[in-house]
Amino acid sequence: MATGVNPRPKRGEKTHRRERPDRGKSDVVRTKVEAFGTRSIGHHDACMAGRVEVAIRASVTPGERLLTPTGRGAFTVARYTDDALVLLLGKQEAWTPISWRGVEEIPDLLRGRSWVFIGSSYSMDAVAGTLDAHLKKFLARATAGWVAVVLEKAGVVEIDRDRPARVRLGVNW
Repeated sequence: MATGVNPRPKRGEKTHRRERPDRGKSDVVRTKVEAFGTRSIGHHDACMAGRVEVAIRASVTPGERLLTPTGRGAFTVARYTDDALVLLLGKQEAWTPISWRGVEEIPDLLRGRSWVFIGSSYSMDAVAGTLDAHLKKFLARATAGWVAVVLEKAGVVEIDRDRPARVRLGVNW
């Protein structure tokens, strides 16, 4: 075991194991995991922003207010974190983190299909095959309409705002 590294974590301290390639065989040491602002393997593709995330960050500024697909309401893109796109929704501006993983999977959901219903419903149930059903796998809230608007601004999708609202993959995706 390497010197200066405590092999047992203190109570409540999070750790992960890391192999030391400079030590010949597979000598494993424990290293302290930072509490905030770091990424770990398995979360959001190990430090690489995906294509959708890059498009959103380039076209939507944190603090920007956008209209819902119907145009009757507005919401705010609050910020971006390593793991999520954070939206402020409704009159109370509910803090709503949308996982980048869920957002990155949307082009695959839409690829090869024509128009797909947004299908936001304010219940735990969702209609299979809708954008709402996909996003509820990551967060049990009706977020599909708001996410669709962010994706449209980034050029990832097109929205048909006639009722019921639908999305399809953008031309360059």
